[in-house]
Amino acid sequence: MKAAADHEQRSMVNMLEVLVANYCDQHRISLPASQQRERRVVNKSNIKVSA
Repeated sequence: MKAAADHEQRSMVNMLEVLVANYCDQHRISLPASQQRERRVVNKSNIKVSA
């Protein structure tokens, strides 16, 4: 997970949040409204790095 976080220029905690949110999306698990708002902020900070 450290390599993935480094590649995405994320902290380990933020990477875990993104992974859990993606898992929930894929398995159609709905998040409470407050977590969905927080998630939008997390996703907007997504920085891609090309190697």
